[in-house]
Formats: sequence, structure tokens, C-alpha cells
Amino acid sequence: MTTQSTWGSTRSGRSPWPGAIGIGVAVAAVLGLTVWAFASGTNGLVYGIVVAAMSFMPGLALGWVVVVDRRTVKGAVRNPEETVEAQWYDRATRGTFHDLLVVMGLTATALSVVPQWRDGLTASDALLACMVFAAADVSVRYRLIKRRDS
Repeated sequence: MTTQSTWGSTRSGRSPWPGAIGIGVAVAAVLGLTVWAFASGTNGLVYGIVVAAMSFMPGLALGWVVVVDRRTVKGAVRNPEETVEAQWYDRATRGTFHDLLVVMGLTATALSVVPQWRDGLTASDALLACMVFAAADVSVRYRLIKRRDS
């Protein structure tokens, strides 16, 4: 029988923090060095340090997810994919996929018919708009499904 704690433990019963911190440092170092290597100008080292500092906490979170045995976390759901929230999210994302197909198709049609609209539009602008639309659509659909099923 494994004991449960708020932060969990590894499969061997040890603290997850040494491994999680090691992964966090590795992620921060790799990203910081990559930015430093590819940065143009004289501020490459500063950019690398800033990116490394900002990426440590997400790297630490990734390390915790990788290292911790889920069964040792107090209050963790045994099969999270079977929860009602996961089902709501699945239904919301399925609907959003179809909305994205329609919106992207109509946008592509409009941009091909009216060339003045696409003159100032870059690919990154279009992808960002799709991501914002998808995030908003999933959020609205999730809340509507939650309200309807509750």
C-alpha cells in the first residue's frame, strides 16, 4: 500500500523534487542556451538568461508530471479520462473542430475572392486568429455543455 501526500512521490516512494528540479533545470538550460545561440545582436546572453529564468517553472512542472506516480497524489482521480469533465471537454473539442473547418474554409474562400483583404495578412496572423477562435470556441462550448448537463 502506497501512502498518499499532497505532492505525491515517485514509484519507489522517494520525494519527487530532486528529479523534478533536475528536469526543470535541464529544460531551462536547453532553452536558454538555444536562445543565446540563435539571438542576433549583442543582447543574446541577456535574452538567454531571461528565457532560462522564465522557463524554469514550466520545466519544473513538466518534471513533476514525469516523475510523480499518480497513485500517490492525495485526491487524484484514478481514471481522469472517465470523468464527466473530460467528457464535456471531449464534446466541446469535437464541436470546435467542425467550427474551425467551416470558419477556415469560409475565410480561405473570402481571401481568394477579395484579394485586397489578403495583402496585409501574414500566415502568423492567420494562425493566431485560428488559435484565438478555437480557444474561445472550446471555452464557450464547454461552459454551455456544462450548464446543460448539470
